Amino acid sequence: MLCAKYGDAETQGACDARTHENDVLSIAEEIDAIEEKIRRAVVDGMRLSDARRQRGYHQLQSKPK
Repeated sequence: MLCAKYGDAETQGACDARTHENDVLSIAEEIDAIEEKIRRAVVDGMRLSDARRQRGYHQLQSKPK
């Protein structure tokens, strides 16, 4: 990463923020993919509560242990 090699404290802060943004985006995309699977399961006839339970819906936004 360019800013890690050449950055001053201000630039490094911007790089840290960008890394955080990328992490948040990655997590959001994972959640979206699981929610899409839940939607498809419901359309195919599965009960919403079963689809959510099967895919760990209530743990999606929890930090991994």
